Amino acid sequence: MTRDRRHLTIFGSRSLSGVKVYNLISIIVEEYKPTIIITSAKIKGVCEVVRNFCEEKSLPLLVYFADPKYHKGMYKHRSDAMIANSDYVLLIHDGESKGTANELAMVKKTGIPHSYHKLPAEKGAFADMDIRLDEMDDFLKVLIK
Repeated sequence: MTRDRRHLTIFGSRSLSGVKVYNLISIIVEEYKPTIIITSAKIKGVCEVVRNFCEEKSLPLLVYFADPKYHKGMYKHRSDAMIANSDYVLLIHDGESKGTANELAMVKKTGIPHSYHKLPAEKGAFADMDIRLDEMDDFLKVLIK
């Protein structure tokens, strides 16, 4: 029996972590139906949302750590390894992060299918006031009553 391998790697900016990120990840996962999701370990922002999303949805997750033996190149080395293990890449960028911009350039060079989404950095008290897609049904039921 041949299995359809669908490795989805998700990169993103550390400044993004709210509901818009969660909803975008949810949409791409529903559309792509990955057999495994790949992201970076120990990084805040988008990667943290990915890790929490996978735990919440009980989805297979593979995390990559930066290896200090590569010193200054450890983050590029980690990104190279993640991209090499990818069938599709999702990049969620604040438009400022050099790391995510570099990962986009790396993915483009490989020709691996990808989608790039630029979201504004979330700042202020009302940055996370959007409703998650998986909460929409409950929200609508309350409004209808």
